[in-house]
Amino acid sequence: HADAIEKKEHSDKMKARTKAAQSVSMVRVLQSKGIKVVPRPEVTSEQVSQYTNGGKVKPYVDDTGIVHIPILFLYDEFDTTDFMADVACDACMAEVLDLMMPFPFDEGRDRYKTFDDVVCFYKIDDGVKMPEYHEIDLGWGLLEVLREATYVMPGMTPVFHIISRHSDEMLKRFNLRQKKEEEKKQESVSMVIVESNFGDG
Repeated sequence: HADAIEKKEHSDKMKARTKAAQSVSMVRVLQSKGIKVVPRPEVTSEQVSQYTNGGKVKPYVDDTGIVHIPILFLYDEFDTTDFMADVACDACMAEVLDLMMPFPFDEGRDRYKTFDDVVCFYKIDDGVKMPEYHEIDLGWGLLEVLREATYVMPGMTPVFHIISRHSDEMLKRFNLRQKKEEEKKQESVSMVIVESNFGDG
C-alpha cells in the first residue's frame, strides 16, 4: 500500500513537471511569434481554471504555423462573460465577434447591434502603474493585436473587454487609448522632425 502511494506521488510529480515544461515551451513559441506573455492572468486563477478546463485549453500552433488561442470576453456593462476555446489568429476581431452577435443580453436594447456600436479593448496592468485600456480596431487580425507594442498576454488566456459605444459612463470609466490618435501624434512628431531637417539644409 505504501509503495502504491509512493508511485502515485512520483507519477503526479512527473505530470506536474511535464505540464510546466510544456507551458514554458509554449511561451517560447508565442514569444518567437512576437507575442509577449506574463504569467499572471487578468482574472482569478480559479476563473481561468474553470474556463480552460483546468488548464487543458491553451494556445497552440497548427500544422500550417497558425497560432490558435482561447479568448475570454468580458462584458463589463453586464458583468457577464463569453469564452471561445479555439480561435485561429488569422481571423480578424470582427469575424470573431460576428460569431457571437447578436448578444443575448442586448435583446430589445439594440445598443450592441452592429460593429459600429461595439468597442473592444484590452487591459494592461503591471501591478505598479495605473491600468491602461487600449481600444482594438475590429479590422485588425488577432495576431496583429497580440503583437501590439503595448499588448502583453496575461497568462495563457487573452482577455478582451466589450462595451457599447453608446455608454458614456463606460467610455469615461475606462478612458480608452485609441491607437489611431497615438499614431497621428507620432506622425505629427515625425513631420516636425522632417521639416526641421529640411530647414537645416
